[in-house]
Order: sequence, then C-alpha cells, then structure tokens
Amino acid sequence: MELLGIIIVGLLTGGMLSIYVLSIYMQDVFVIKDLTRLIHRTIIIITIHAVTVISVMRIYYKYENIVQVVSYSMVIILLSIAAVVDIKWKIIPNHLILVGSFLGSIMLFINTHITGINIIITIVLLGGLLWMISVFSKGALGMGDVKLVACIGIFLGLQKTLTVICMALVLSGIIAVFLLVFRYADKKKEMPFAPFILVATMITIL
Repeated sequence: MELLGIIIVGLLTGGMLSIYVLSIYMQDVFVIKDLTRLIHRTIIIITIHAVTVISVMRIYYKYENIVQVVSYSMVIILLSIAAVVDIKWKIIPNHLILVGSFLGSIMLFINTHITGINIIITIVLLGGLLWMISVFSKGALGMGDVKLVACIGIFLGLQKTLTVICMALVLSGIIAVFLLVFRYADKKKEMPFAPFILVATMITIL
C-alpha cells in the first residue's frame, strides 16, 4: 500500500507539472490539431511522469519518511515551475515564492528533521550571501533567484541549501564557459539560473 501511495504521489506531481509546462509552451494545451503535436505532447507527458515517479520513489526509499516525500515533492514542483518560467520569460514570479514559502512554513510544523532556528539561519546567511553576489555582479544573479533559494531553504535546511547553491553556481559556470567558447552566446546574453537550482536540488536530495 505504501508503494502504491508513493506512485500516486509521483503521478499527481507529474500530472500537475505536465499541465503547467504544456500550458506555457502550447497555449491550446487541450486541443489536438495534428499527429505531430499529439506525439510531442505525449512524449513530454510520459517523460515528466516517469521522472517524477522515479524521483518520488527514490526520495521515499532514501529517507523512509512520508513527510520528507511530500516536502521534497513540493520542492520539485516549485523549482520545476520556476525553471520553466525562468527559461520562457527570464523571471521568477513573486506569487510563486509566496506560495512556496507558505507551504514550506506549514511543513515546518510536521517536519521534525529541520528546526525553525535552522531555517532562520539559512534564510539570513545564504539569502544575504546571494543578495551580495547579486549586487556585486550587477544583476547577473537576479533577486528572483535569491528569493527562490531562500524559499527552498525552508524545505531543505542550511546544509542541503548550501550544497545546492554551490552546485548550481558550478554548473551554471561550466555551461556559461561552454556557450562562450563555442560562441552559442555572448557575455551580454542572460542565462536563467532557476534550471541550475532545480538540477542541483535534484542531485542533492536524490
């Protein structure tokens, strides 16, 4: 029964993400006009569901705690939406941060693995560090990214959030160098940071 419940959580997570992703990149998400678009959507939906189900199952068998399964599933949904929006419009919506912070605050009451003091230290210390990076980099790291990291810090705590930040910065740096070397982009081109936060978080919690 537990396995079935985990699979259902994964499928529900995948379903929400599929609808959101398709609604952004295909505005007529529920209208099928040709076979190619149908195949394209089907592949996207299957891929998202497969990744989310595997991720949720991996989280459960790693932590053996349903609270952490729910908490980390929320993080995956939050960051996936943030990554899609950041790629599409180069912004992190404030309402997404507010919703994530609200859900994270609720999880604090039932998640015994993270204390309130730990969260305060995470937000103040790491949020302040990223804010300084944003200021000194003249906006290369957007304030939306700073708020996003502070938000996921409520779910992950200090140690995991610090790992995510370091990993995301390294990954983005590697990709930036690659794009510049092979001239796929120039120094003025903005690169969304939320996808790197998503990848780093997935690696960290899985």
